Amino acid sequence: MDVGLILGAFGIKGEVRILSLNDEPERFLECKSLVIVGADGSETTYGIEKVRIHKKHALVKFDEVPDRTASEGLKGLYVRLTENDACQPTTAEESRLERDKLTGIEVFTKSGDRLGVLEEVIQTGANDVYEIKDGEKSILLPAISEVIIEVDIENGRMVVDPLPGLL
Repeated sequence: MDVGLILGAFGIKGEVRILSLNDEPERFLECKSLVIVGADGSETTYGIEKVRIHKKHALVKFDEVPDRTASEGLKGLYVRLTENDACQPTTAEESRLERDKLTGIEVFTKSGDRLGVLEEVIQTGANDVYEIKDGEKSILLPAISEVIIEVDIENGRMVVDPLPGLL
C-alpha cells in the first residue's frame, strides 16, 4: 500500500520531500524504514536516518541516499510501509483514501498546456496509471518519474512530461 509520494530532493544532504497520501506526514516520524517502489515496480527497502516535518511534508534522510544527486533520482516514486513497522496503518480503507487525494487535481504539461483533471488512479502490477479527462477526451498516463514531473496537492496541480506517443 502506497503511503507517500516523493516530490523531490530537499537541500544538499540527500533528504527527500515526501507527500503523505493521507495528510499525516507525522506518521513517518515513527518509521525505521520505508519501501521505495521503482518505476519498474521493483521494491527496495531503505533505512531511515532521520525524519522531520516541514510545511505539511515529511523530509526523510535515507541511510542509502548520500547526497542531493542520489535523492533527485527518487523523485516521482511512491513509498510503502514495511511490514510490522510502528507506522503501519490500521485499516485497509486508508489505502483508498490516500489515492483519493490525487483525484480532482488539474494536470498540465511542462510547457503549460492543460490536459484535464485527474479522474482516477488505476492500480496495476507495475505502477499506477492516472486517467486524465478533459470533457470526453481521456488520457492514460503511467505514474512514473519519467512522466510525473511535479505533484502539488495543496494547489491542486500536477505537471507531466508525457512520453512520445502518449498524447
